[in-house]
Amino acid sequence: MSRDLPSLNAIRMFEAAAQHLNFTRAAEALHITQGAVSRQIKLLEEQLGQQLFVRDGPRLTLTDTGLEYSRIVQQALEIVRQGTARLRQHERQARIRISVLPSFAARWLVHRLVDFHHQHPDITVWLSSSYDLIDFNRSDEVDVGIRLGKGGWPGVHAEPLVREHMSLVCSPALASDLREPADLLRHKILSAGPPHDEWNRWFEVAGMKPVTLTPTLSRDYSVLLEAAAQGTGVALARDLLVADDLDRGRLVRPFNLSFESNVQYHFVAPQQRMSQPPVLELLQWLKSAAEATVQSARPLDSRAS
Repeated sequence: MSRDLPSLNAIRMFEAAAQHLNFTRAAEALHITQGAVSRQIKLLEEQLGQQLFVRDGPRLTLTDTGLEYSRIVQQALEIVRQGTARLRQHERQARIRISVLPSFAARWLVHRLVDFHHQHPDITVWLSSSYDLIDFNRSDEVDVGIRLGKGGWPGVHAEPLVREHMSLVCSPALASDLREPADLLRHKILSAGPPHDEWNRWFEVAGMKPVTLTPTLSRDYSVLLEAAAQGTGVALARDLLVADDLDRGRLVRPFNLSFESNVQYHFVAPQQRMSQPPVLELLQWLKSAAEATVQSARPLDSRAS
C-alpha cells in the first residue's frame, strides 16, 4: 500500500464514526461489529500519526485534527460517490445499434432521431448504413435492422413500419411541362431498376402502356430523388423518402396519382430482442413517426392497386 494513502476501509469507517460520534452506531450503519470500527480507527490514527478522536466511554469527540480530516474525507468520498453514480447511469443507458439503408437514414431517419432522443434520453441510437443483408447469428455489431422488402424473412422478427404509397415527383420547373401523364415520356425517367422498381404499376394507374426502362444513375433512391430535385428528370418516390422535399417545395407531384407499394420498410430483429423494452420503445416510435410522415405526404387521391 502507498505510504501516501491510508487504508480506504479505515477511511470509510472514520467517516461513519465522525458522523455518529459513536463506534456502536457507526458499526450499525456499516453493518459490521463495533470492534471492527474501533480497530480500523486505531489503525488510521497510527498511519496518520495523529489522534482523531477523544474517547470518553462510548462518547466520542473529534479533535481539531479529526474535525479537519473529516471535512477532507467527506469531500473526497462525495466526489467518489458522484463519479460512481455517473458511471452507473451510463451503464443503465441502453444502446441500440441499427443497420439501416443509406437512403432511409439520410432522407428520413437522421432528421427525426432528435425527437426520439427527447422522448427516450436513456436510449442511445447508433446507425450503421449498409445495403448488406444482416446475419444476426454471425454479427454482434448490430442489434436490429431496417430493410426494404416484402417481409417473411426466416429466423427473425420482421414487421412493416407503415404502408407506403408511391407517386411521381419532379422539380417545380419540370412540372410546368407536364400536363398529362404521357408528357413524362419527353423527359428522362429516373429508374432504380429491379428488384424494387415499380414504374409499370404507375403506368397502369396512369392508364398508360408499360415502358421498358433501364436503370438510371443509381439504384439508390436518395440519388434519384436528388437528381429529380435538380431537374434531371422524373422519379418515383416513396412517401417516407420524399416527404421532407415535398414540404420544402424542392419536389412536387405533377399528378395526383399514387399506388400502394408492394414492398415496405420493415423493422427486423432477432426474436430474443423483441422482449427488450428499449427495442420495443424504438419500434413503437419508428412506427408512430413513419405513420405521421406518410399521412402528411400522401396525395389526396391515393389509389391502391
